[in-house]
Amino acid sequence: MQRNILGIAILILGIGLMLIGPMFAYYVTFNESSLYEMGEQENRFMWQSFFTIAGRWFLGGVLLIGVSEVIRLLVSINNHIYNDRKQTREKGKRMTDDESGYSQTTEREQTDMQEEWNLRPADEEKIYHIFNNEAILEMRPAPIKGYCVVKLQDKDSPINPYVKVIEVTETVAKEVRNAEIRKRVLEWYNAQ
Repeated sequence: MQRNILGIAILILGIGLMLIGPMFAYYVTFNESSLYEMGEQENRFMWQSFFTIAGRWFLGGVLLIGVSEVIRLLVSINNHIYNDRKQTREKGKRMTDDESGYSQTTEREQTDMQEEWNLRPADEEKIYHIFNNEAILEMRPAPIKGYCVVKLQDKDSPINPYVKVIEVTETVAKEVRNAEIRKRVLEWYNAQ
């Protein structure tokens, strides 16, 4: 996980501005002087000047804190995307081919293939959400847990169905990009 050094530095700078601003405003406004009729000078505290100067510093500090929060949020989103990509790569590396051309699976995938599972209503909602412009003809859970086969057809075109492999383990369903997993699931589907 990457550290958010820039965001932390801007946050500290914003808090510093909010704390130093009233002190600076007090120093500046206390040393303002006004002249009397006879030419005498008097130091007076000018509240209007104090609030104007302190308000500007305070607002600058609030804006910097806001910028640091935006940076923190962007770093958080970036880390989340990076972790998702890393997990997807690790899933893809678990699949290897031997010389005979048959795919070898890890122990976890073998237990996933042996374990029977069904699509939950929440998984079906995810699939309906990503294919809202297409007619879904069939949804069938694949033998690998977390993957399913969806048979689709365009709503406006003649009957020409096609099949996609979808992963439903995440918060949002997505089409499988890993060619090996897609190949294994489609081979299973075609054998049905």
